[in-house]
Amino acid sequence: SDDIQPQHIAEAIQYRAVNLETDKREEINVKEIFLMKLGEIVLKGANKRQFESRLRQNVRRRMKGYGNFDVYIMQSTVYVEPMDDQADVEGAWEACQSIFGVVSLCRCRPCEKNLDAIFEAIEAYLGDDLDCAKSFKVESKRSDKRFPMGSIAISQEIGGRLAEAHPHVEVDVHHPELELRVEVHSGDTYLMSEKIPGAGGYPSGIIHQRSVKIAGKQFYSCFSCFNHRFFGSILSQCFNLLCKFQIPNPFIPLNFCNLLNFTTFVQCYNRNSFTS
Repeated sequence: SDDIQPQHIAEAIQYRAVNLETDKREEINVKEIFLMKLGEIVLKGANKRQFESRLRQNVRRRMKGYGNFDVYIMQSTVYVEPMDDQADVEGAWEACQSIFGVVSLCRCRPCEKNLDAIFEAIEAYLGDDLDCAKSFKVESKRSDKRFPMGSIAISQEIGGRLAEAHPHVEVDVHHPELELRVEVHSGDTYLMSEKIPGAGGYPSGIIHQRSVKIAGKQFYSCFSCFNHRFFGSILSQCFNLLCKFQIPNPFIPLNFCNLLNFTTFVQCYNRNSFTS
């Protein structure tokens, strides 16, 4: 009508644009999932499935106390995805950091596999962190080879768009303050900014025997391997400290180490049969 002033129309258009942007951010921020990279399990052969199955069971058991989570493994990566809003994401994230069998883990957001969706998701998910940083870098990894662009091309395209949208933030590919990671998987694209180390090792509940050779004979014992690696490392550190500070009789730990090796040998001899 004629009573509507132009400034009111402009305010209505601006209000609608803000609402659309908010709706888009809420749609992108619907869920945040965890990506857990496998460690030494990827080097396994025919029994790799056994290790992955045990790790998946361990993660599912740890997540039961924090709500409803979906846990699955694809391409040497464990996906931990909350299935509803009642899930305790923060508590689950803390629990995932102490699960053995994982070499690194990160929190990320999924999005569609196209450049526009990736750019919009980064702006919504990591835009505030990017505004506070002095420099940034985009690192991409393309696991899905069907995606038309390579890893370097993705980094260049997304990095160029972010540089235009945030002109006050410098691009530093060598020592950036904020590193944005884009991983294109077979299902979705995942965006993250920080990756922390995991507990490492093998999944709990897997009996993995290592062979130990003593006096030319070979036998198998997890106990003996633990003694030699754990106590031997401690004694070695003590010996180095004694030598460093020039404490008298520095060869006493060596005698104790020999006694420990002999004791371990006797214990393993009683429990294991030698093999030629």
